[in-house]
Amino acid sequence: MLTSDQNRTPISRLAGAAIVIALLAVTIPIAGFGAAPQSGPLTFSGRLLDTIGHILPDQLIVLTHSVTKATHEGRSDASGYFTFSGLEAGDYDIDVRVPGFAPRYRVSLPPGQTLQRDITLQLGSLMETITVVKSSGPSAPRRPAGDLPPLYVHEPGPCDQSPKGGCIEQPTKIGDKKPGYPENRTEPEVTVILECRIGTDGVPKRISAVGPADPEFARAAADAVAQWRFTPTYLDGVALEVDMRVIVHFRAE
Repeated sequence: MLTSDQNRTPISRLAGAAIVIALLAVTIPIAGFGAAPQSGPLTFSGRLLDTIGHILPDQLIVLTHSVTKATHEGRSDASGYFTFSGLEAGDYDIDVRVPGFAPRYRVSLPPGQTLQRDITLQLGSLMETITVVKSSGPSAPRRPAGDLPPLYVHEPGPCDQSPKGGCIEQPTKIGDKKPGYPENRTEPEVTVILECRIGTDGVPKRISAVGPADPEFARAAADAVAQWRFTPTYLDGVALEVDMRVIVHFRAE
């Protein structure tokens, strides 16, 4: 759903959206923690879970020490448990390549301690890039609110009964609106980057521009995105919100 590491139908059937993962490191939520004095090599153990707490069995986990770059590979077992031993103290990058989830996480292993901590994977993010070309004709009118498609109604499926975690139903755009080029503007090229959340009802919300943006172009882009509609993202049968970034290139020819 939300990662570039799998083959799937694109999220946007109308605009050809590209789905990407969030590449920034994500702090591991603590589900359980134990500390005990220990000398010599240390141990890090726990369970590998998806966003709503279901286990992810038989998944490769790679730890990389942030200073020495020493790597350690392990796998979650049939119950989602993993154990790394023979570790030195320090910060570690954790790489877990499960389709649909952010792949990079971090954990700190203090000297003299054994860590028992679950790794909870977070859903990846969506990204869509569109281009708006200024035409010589009049701008298309904004779609009236009553013309929006009905909200998606979820039908029970195999993910609802999945005994394991990580069963994702991918979102699909079911309502599209392309931004209009602002009137009386003739810039050869303007790029606007928006961030928003796709709600559990498939409606974009909290739409905002990233960094400096021309107000007219940002408003045109945000007005269009606000009219998009998606099927919600379902994880193990549960509807979840997901982040989305929209890159809009405005061009005048």
